[in-house]
Order: sequence, then C-alpha cells, then structure tokens
Amino acid sequence: VELEKRIVQFPNINFIGHGPHFWNNISATLSKKYIHQKGNIKELGIIDTLLEKYDNFYCDISGTSGYNALTRNRKISKSFLEKHCDKILFGTDNTKFDFFELMDSMNLSKENQDKIYYKNAEKLIN
Repeated sequence: VELEKRIVQFPNINFIGHGPHFWNNISATLSKKYIHQKGNIKELGIIDTLLEKYDNFYCDISGTSGYNALTRNRKISKSFLEKHCDKILFGTDNTKFDFFELMDSMNLSKENQDKIYYKNAEKLIN
C-alpha cells in the first residue's frame, strides 16, 4: 500500500485520510464497479489496520465518502468509531448529509463524541 509507505517514510507528519478511495477501504471487500462502495460491511479493511498501527495517521468523516462508509453497517461503524475515537476528525464539507444525526445514532459516550467533534482537531493543531 503506497499510503502506508508514506506514513512510515514521514513519521513526524500527521496524515489525515479522507475521500472515496480511502473510505471505500473501511471494508475488506471492494467492488471496482462503484466510486462509493455499497452494501453491508462484513469485515473491516486496511484503514482499520492503519489507524491501529500508526500514531501519525488519522481520518476525517466529512463528505459523501465518510457518510456513506459509516452508514453501510451501523453496528460495525459504531465499533469503528469507538475503537478509533482518538484518531477521527469530524467534518461537514457536504451539507446535504446530517452528520450530527448520524453521530447521535451511534450512541457514543459524550467523551468519545467530543474527541471526534473537536478534541482530536485541537490536539493536531496544538
């Protein structure tokens, strides 16, 4: 994976994954047929591994791609958000989706929700 090579090559740079190609890899199974993958996520893919493995790797949930990924399987998405709550950044660059409603539907703890909403971004900026 080229992304992983760059993460390793530049350990002092924080990387933030986003966009369709990134978020399609929330699932271990991909179809070349779709720009935004469809269907139920049965097993988490490479982004779960990268977030787990590298301290300098983060992701944001903004846009169609983040929203799409998190609504494909809410149970797995909730688990993903809880597991990586220290590495996920909240974004709303596509206003046609109600990201707040999506986040509320995940029933995360206030502490984990605050990390995603703003504390992780504050940590990166400081």
